[in-house]
Amino acid sequence: MAQLLLAVDFMHQRNIIHRDLKLDNILLKSSKQGIYEVRIADFGLAKQLKQGEILSHKCGTPSYIAPEILRYGEYDLKSDIFSLGSIMYNLITGKYLFEAGQVRDLVRLNKVCNLSHIQDNLWNTSDSCRDLLYQLLKKNPKKRFNAREALQHRWFQEDRDALQIGLEINKLLSVRPNRAYPYCDQPVHDGSQEIKIQYSSQK
Repeated sequence: MAQLLLAVDFMHQRNIIHRDLKLDNILLKSSKQGIYEVRIADFGLAKQLKQGEILSHKCGTPSYIAPEILRYGEYDLKSDIFSLGSIMYNLITGKYLFEAGQVRDLVRLNKVCNLSHIQDNLWNTSDSCRDLLYQLLKKNPKKRFNAREALQHRWFQEDRDALQIGLEINKLLSVRPNRAYPYCDQPVHDGSQEIKIQYSSQK
């Protein structure tokens, strides 16, 4: 989940919304034995938003679609976060967030977004895991975490330094020209509030 959130934060820093985040669009690449790199695929519905732009085109995959897309038809970057919450639910329970025999019934459940049923499937998860999940799945997008807030959650406490470095890199890259991505040496975290990154050359 941390890698997914870092990837989405990278996109959102550039006002890019994916609009179809789901398990089918998450790829795993094995870099070392037992270590995987997460890749997001299928940007066919993705769009780069203008400052303050609100979208209205309804799209996505039922059970992953943010309810505001179906209810109001207006949405922004936060809709991707709900999709990540649905993916997280998939990963920790092995179930879909909403299930129904007919597509129209599935869409209706997704639109209403009553999450009272999921508690029974979370009995073997930690309090912090459940709290993060519910923050990602907030029905009201204004109360829903963004990717950066999610990565500051206590569930990621053990990886705090590494995630902070990743967020800092995303922030630094967001203010650089789109095609001038730098090679950077190993980030240095000295225990202070600052993270030092050495750049070598540029692509």
